[in-house]
Amino acid sequence: QPSVSEQVAVRLGKRQRFRMHALLGEDATKGELLDVLRGAGPAGRPALIFSGSHGMVFGPDDPRLAAAQGALVCQDWAGYGEIGQDAWLAAADVPPDAQVHGLIHLLFACYGGGCPKFDTFLRGGPDRRQIAPSAMVAALPRALLAHPNGGALAVIAHVDRAWGYSFLSCLLYTSPSPRDRTR
Repeated sequence: QPSVSEQVAVRLGKRQRFRMHALLGEDATKGELLDVLRGAGPAGRPALIFSGSHGMVFGPDDPRLAAAQGALVCQDWAGYGEIGQDAWLAAADVPPDAQVHGLIHLLFACYGGGCPKFDTFLRGGPDRRQIAPSAMVAALPRALLAHPNGGALAVIAHVDRAWGYSFLSCLLYTSPSPRDRTR
């Protein structure tokens, strides 16, 4: 029996002549996301990806900040505590054979699009805390936009932190129906 989200995805996809596939909960793993980026997911090469997840957060002195701030935390993470690199998808993980040319990725995760130099999430003014050496664009959107096989058309992403109750962790992507690929 398909879940409610899968039923909605199928109905929306049929109406717009797109195949839609939802990766929710335990299905939203790093391996599944890598398959989607390669065009090897159940719906084929993606045209649109909407991802809602936690984004990796590193301190301003952490050597991983520039390469992985905002990396997507995948369902591989066991829960509270240390998050190993095998549980998040960063720019360095985007495979060389990715098929992202023309893709639009709506990426909703803390720092998914980048981060400011100072924390503006809860407070401003003179007591604000420095969270990065300078304002930066996240590496994952840059990797998707500049992929050597052809870059994504757009990455629309959240800069700064996001309220945790704003989303259910998921990945939803669409691909043109086979009959529409010739147009």
